[in-house]
Amino acid sequence: MQQPPTNGQGPGPGVQYQQQQQQQQAYMQQAAPQQQQQRQQSLTGTTNYAPAPAQPQQVQQQQQQQHFPHQGLNGGWQSDKDYHDRRKMIAKIVHLLQQRKPNAPPEWLKKLPQMAKRLEESLYRSAKSFAEYNDAGTLKMRLQQLAVNIGMKTKKMQQQQAILQHQKTQTARPLQQQPQQQQHTKKTRQASNRSMAPHLLEQSLLEEEEDEEDDCHEHENEPDSTRTNRNSNNNRNSSNSNSNNNGCFNILDYGAVGDDSTINTKAIQEAMNDAHQYYLDHNHNHNDNDDDNHHHHQVIVHGRVVIPPGTFVTGNLVFQSGTELYFQRGATLAASTDRLSDYQSTTPRGWLALLRAVDQEYLLITGETLHGCIVDGRGRALAVAIDDLIRRGTIHDPDYTNRPSERQRPQNIEFVRCTHVRVTQLQLNHPAGWNQCYQHCRHVTIDNVVVRSDAYWNNDGIDIVDCRHVQIHHCDINCPDDGICLKSESPRSVHNDDDSDNNNDNDDNDDDDDDDDLLGVYNVSIRHCRIRSSASAIKLGTSSKVAFQHIRIEHVTVYDTVRSLLAIESVDGALIEHVTARHLVARNTGNPLLIRLGQRRGCDAPGTIRHVSVSHVVADVSRTAPDGAYDIRGPPGNDVYHNPLPCSIVGHPQDCRRIQDITLDHWDLTVPGRATRAMAHVPLWQLDNVPERLDGYPEYNLWGELPAYGLYVRHASGVTLRNWQCHLAHGATDFRPAFVLDDVDSATMGPNVRLPVEGWDDDGPQFALRQCPNVQLADDVDPQLVAYIDS
Repeated sequence: MQQPPTNGQGPGPGVQYQQQQQQQQAYMQQAAPQQQQQRQQSLTGTTNYAPAPAQPQQVQQQQQQQHFPHQGLNGGWQSDKDYHDRRKMIAKIVHLLQQRKPNAPPEWLKKLPQMAKRLEESLYRSAKSFAEYNDAGTLKMRLQQLAVNIGMKTKKMQQQQAILQHQKTQTARPLQQQPQQQQHTKKTRQASNRSMAPHLLEQSLLEEEEDEEDDCHEHENEPDSTRTNRNSNNNRNSSNSNSNNNGCFNILDYGAVGDDSTINTKAIQEAMNDAHQYYLDHNHNHNDNDDDNHHHHQVIVHGRVVIPPGTFVTGNLVFQSGTELYFQRGATLAASTDRLSDYQSTTPRGWLALLRAVDQEYLLITGETLHGCIVDGRGRALAVAIDDLIRRGTIHDPDYTNRPSERQRPQNIEFVRCTHVRVTQLQLNHPAGWNQCYQHCRHVTIDNVVVRSDAYWNNDGIDIVDCRHVQIHHCDINCPDDGICLKSESPRSVHNDDDSDNNNDNDDNDDDDDDDDLLGVYNVSIRHCRIRSSASAIKLGTSSKVAFQHIRIEHVTVYDTVRSLLAIESVDGALIEHVTARHLVARNTGNPLLIRLGQRRGCDAPGTIRHVSVSHVVADVSRTAPDGAYDIRGPPGNDVYHNPLPCSIVGHPQDCRRIQDITLDHWDLTVPGRATRAMAHVPLWQLDNVPERLDGYPEYNLWGELPAYGLYVRHASGVTLRNWQCHLAHGATDFRPAFVLDDVDSATMGPNVRLPVEGWDDDGPQFALRQCPNVQLADDVDPQLVAYIDS
């Protein structure tokens, strides 16, 4: 490189720069190995500091300016002073990993410290603050998310490598051998796809798309007549004779009889199997004129199983990928009541279902019209028959409590680890157990569905368990248990059943098998639904072991519901965050809102609930039981006598900040009033008498009598209450305050909080505050209505 000219008085700037670079390079060669050793020793707690070699002054100044590597950091808070805390964090990670694999082989244990260091480094670099980095309550969830991200990156790299290797193989292969080998490869893949794990299936499909594209290029120069004959032969070979070459498989062509008595399980299952084969044969079959990038925007070709008008009785049916179950108007699929002959326990968790699927994709259950297209679980007759079998000893039910347990009673639908599921324009009626459960699924849409599920006990309407990207829109639900229930269960729960017919787990790859199951509930939209329930209308919980994130609830109407309009519960250690609910209407309900952070047995540390907004709510609370019209009512609640109960936000006594950033805005609440000290009474100077009950089952009546009639908040922070109207129904009275805040940090009350003009105790306060630092009262809140209670 040409150097800049000098001025004759010493070396020029180019020479000076070159000398500085040589000095710095010499120093780095001498000092770098020693500094690297010190850094590794400091992270493992075995630091043995030795003096660094002397270095030139200019190099030392440059290194002081760049002593801490800021590249890739998030927040800029990190420094060398964190080494002690980082060693502790590595020890925690090692402990968690050892708990995950208590019987790990020695080879794995040798790698454990290095794995922990890499995980800690990623957590340290990505944390926005030291508090987030050092939060033990979210450590497990952050490690799980990190493991998923690493798995996804590894998966993408493997896919790219597989594609590159495939392209090299195609290039090296003799041209005349390619068609025969490609055909053999595709048949092998199609046969193996039915039992592959989901991540392997995705990789196989990527490779198969490459094969299809190669087929297009292979035949693009052939004569038109040859191409026409080849396409017609492919169509004939891939279509069943009963499908009329259009992808529709009418169950009547397979011998089904819609007489409300014939068992049609075999006929319907054969039609579904042919529909699945049609999907395999046609899903990647494109015309030669298609765009070169068609596989990035392809339209999935389903095989359609047609249920014509009539009542077709069946046992359990197994879905496979690419199958649509289509109901014509007047069609009913009725469950058999023969528990022994017509149901098999083949879902991973061992539950029963009329319609079930495991590790499949692109599944449709659709109706021609909303009314007249029915799945009838015949739950009451089936449950009574099962109860008789248990009493006679024919079936053993270890969890039997005067009625069959949920495991023994078939659901209408259970899909496990499936992607791209759509259920629409259908009535799902009266199962013996839960109506429908989607567990560890992705991209689920339930739209314009009517649920009637009041045939037996504990019959939830819709259960979403550890699923991502779910839409529940325009549904009408009536059930004696929770209407829409989101659950986050153990990530391993769907892998531990020996009876699964899709058990492809490999003990050597346990870490990889779990990656997609460690995410909890994520990105759920509930809109324009109508719910009646003998429990809670919408609930997050009670199973709450991982996370609930980004939940949106809008335009929901609830009526005749005995418990909560909305219940948000973390009692098994889960993180719940970014929950938005708005435009909710509740008529004749027992309770509008419950937010509960507890700690049930088996939970090592409480979770966190944060960033929750519930706005534009109109609710009236009933004094009598709203679910009295149910033949079979929901599970009984707390039998403790109490006056009408308020909305509740109750956290953990160890740290009020575990519930944070809760906003209640634009509420119009009507409560029954008529409270009397003769029924129950918690004086304001005895707020400690309200029990904690951390391990109790979370319901709005868990604590018995509460000292407020509008809102009770305990152990929380960052609570905002504004634009509230609170009414006492029909001129009733209530001696309790409207709002009681106990151990609440950073609360904002107002503006526009309007209370009843009359009906409350003129001598008592309407805002009772105890141990509430940093409370801000709006200007329109009358100070005379505020009482500060001594501890």
